[in-house]
Amino acid sequence: MHVVGVIVHHCSIHLYTSPPTHLTTAAAFLSNLIVSSSGEKNNRIHDYTLGPVIGYGGFSVVHKACHYLMPHQIKAVKVVTKTCMSETDIIRFNRELTIWKSLCHPRVVNLLKVIKKKQSYCLICDYCPGGTLLQFLYKHKLLEQDAKRIFKELCQAVHYLHIDRKVCHKDLKLENVLIDENGHIKLCDFGLALYLSHKPCSKRFKQQETAGGSLAYIAPEQLTASVSLACPKTDIWSLGVILYALVVGQLPFMDTFDLRLVQKIQQGAFEMPDDLSEPLQRLIRACLNKDPDERPSIDQILKSSWLM
Repeated sequence: MHVVGVIVHHCSIHLYTSPPTHLTTAAAFLSNLIVSSSGEKNNRIHDYTLGPVIGYGGFSVVHKACHYLMPHQIKAVKVVTKTCMSETDIIRFNRELTIWKSLCHPRVVNLLKVIKKKQSYCLICDYCPGGTLLQFLYKHKLLEQDAKRIFKELCQAVHYLHIDRKVCHKDLKLENVLIDENGHIKLCDFGLALYLSHKPCSKRFKQQETAGGSLAYIAPEQLTASVSLACPKTDIWSLGVILYALVVGQLPFMDTFDLRLVQKIQQGAFEMPDDLSEPLQRLIRACLNKDPDERPSIDQILKSSWLM
């Protein structure tokens, strides 16, 4: 088995549906470090007063925040500390900002403002009170019709990325799909996103090209690649994993041991419940085809018999 350059991405933002009763020691330290280094009194950043922590990532803490003059105006503020970031991390972060700032779509979390400080970046973006799709699935078993609406909205977001913006998300997973106040989904976290025209960098920064993402969602061709593939078909595979999870209630490929999980993904074998409709089964199998050339495009998914 040939596996090169695979890392499980641990820098995604983890979100809570309600304020956590406690944080890990590292997260609590990072939260205190970021707030104290922001240079703002009373935990205020720009026009927003920071509220409870609703998520954290490798170099960041996300707060629920309200406008100090209009308390009903709720946003999320992601505070990223510079002091913990390597040169490679900064390059990745700047690429994420470039891509995220270029996006404007109702099914994508909107980046409203970027505030640069001496020791941190403060990103003001949409607040989604419904939490993540993963959290939603913990509490609800979806009927096929409900899953269809959610999946169609997610595909609309991916269509916008692939077709309109020429961007590959590279980290599609349940945790990166948020639910807004109206029950609609919004796609977030563009930390691994690449333009389709992206070319691998020089050897000096080859580390930033290493494939990342959550292992259970990674396409088999990415597992054997030494660099991150700027290919839409890797996103299609991840969509297939998400669709399966929506209608089955678990991921198609699971194992507590990473190497066995890699083997399962490369073999492409998973159980298909008999109670799923035939059009749905066909769509799942198409998205989870081991051959990327045989997977449908995002246009073809949206025109599939199950979504039409």
